[in-house]
Amino acid sequence: MKKSLVLLALLAAHSAFAKDFFFTTEPIYAEHPDSAQAKKFYALCEDSISIEIQRVKSNRPALDAIINKDIPDEKALADYYQASVSDTLEMTEGMAKEDIGLTICTRELHYRPVYIGHYKSLEQFLVSYYEYTGGAHGIYGDSYYLIDENDRQLSLSDLLEKDGESGLNALLKAAYIDYVQKQYDDGHEEIADEGRKNHLGKSKPVKGEAALREAGYLDDAYLDAVLTEKNNFYFSPEGLIFSYVPYQAGSFAEGQIELSLPYDKLSGLIKAEYLP
Repeated sequence: MKKSLVLLALLAAHSAFAKDFFFTTEPIYAEHPDSAQAKKFYALCEDSISIEIQRVKSNRPALDAIINKDIPDEKALADYYQASVSDTLEMTEGMAKEDIGLTICTRELHYRPVYIGHYKSLEQFLVSYYEYTGGAHGIYGDSYYLIDENDRQLSLSDLLEKDGESGLNALLKAAYIDYVQKQYDDGHEEIADEGRKNHLGKSKPVKGEAALREAGYLDDAYLDAVLTEKNNFYFSPEGLIFSYVPYQAGSFAEGQIELSLPYDKLSGLIKAEYLP
């Protein structure tokens, strides 16, 4: 069986701002399937599976485990290879029966952890993900991890003051409406559905929550996701950032949406130990 190097070695150690914390990233290897089905696949598609996966390796194994639990290991990668082979042959043979004459070979899978930096008592990471299994585009997103000095991943509830969530939701709602307003003002027709497009270019200005909702620009399902699915966040120099992957709070064309809440508005909502 031949080994597949899924990522060029990127093993230069990164020194964090936190004292005595060091980490590197390791590429993951997996064996290609060596079955008759796999040989048929390789004859058909050659090197059409692109997999680049890194996992974290630091001097804090418990921290590594928190992040790496969401990144495929060698076994998961081998299973992915096998599933890609099976799925590709099934689709290609299905299209042949329909006399479509197409071959869907391409598969891509990428995971890349990135160290954002040290903030207060926290180490902050993101894991960047991309997968393509056919169709118009792949799926991607960045997931954030805040890990304290005891190697515990923090959730939003760990940061909030006792009665802070309602105030935080009010800030997030205002930030999202401001974001949607900017999209409208900038005239981004490429992210607009038909209902939205009907309002672009009209002489009557569309301003504020009620007008945006009437115009079809403010989607209550997206707004609800902003307020209820706020589990992806990190601290930046400007404030606390909430991040939403494509389709979570907007269309795919809008990409990953980030809403910034300035620190001066978070007093009384976020525990003082996490504020500058």
